[in-house]
Amino acid sequence: MDPTSKILIKSKIHRGMISLGIGGSINIAPNLKSYLILGPNSILSFSGNAFIGEGFSIRTNNNSNLELGANFWANRNLEVNATNEIKIGDNVLIGWNVMLQDGAGHRIRYVNSIKGIQRQKKIYLDNNIWLASHVYIMGGSNIKSNSVVALDSLVNKEFRENSLIGGVPAHKIKDIKGWER
Repeated sequence: MDPTSKILIKSKIHRGMISLGIGGSINIAPNLKSYLILGPNSILSFSGNAFIGEGFSIRTNNNSNLELGANFWANRNLEVNATNEIKIGDNVLIGWNVMLQDGAGHRIRYVNSIKGIQRQKKIYLDNNIWLASHVYIMGGSNIKSNSVVALDSLVNKEFRENSLIGGVPAHKIKDIKGWER
């Protein structure tokens, strides 16, 4: 953890409110280790209870912001790479082997271009979102409240509230009335 990074807790603190790297679905093998890497001037904030299962990898890069809403729950092997900004609302449920990445990871050098371009777009997940297992959420994603993302989907754009979303790339499958745990 870089000394200029911050971890903020935006609610009343109580015992057991944040659990990192413990448990998850017993039928899913966790990655061998969990990682929390906070880069210079980055912020990781919790707005309430949060559970992140075994085998997670969370990285906030230079000057990035990762916000987790209240009642955040992620199963095993969550991967988050924040290069710009990732904001997750309240009551979000995430299945196993899910990745959220708002940057491209590397610069791409185009023909007739001197500088490399590194794509960085924000990710927003509103309240009451369920991401099923093996979902990829890429920069530029904005999923509105009461929506579900189906198994093995890749999301890279905006979706309205009350949507069932799925596919590679993801598209709206149908309107729904929300979901229940």
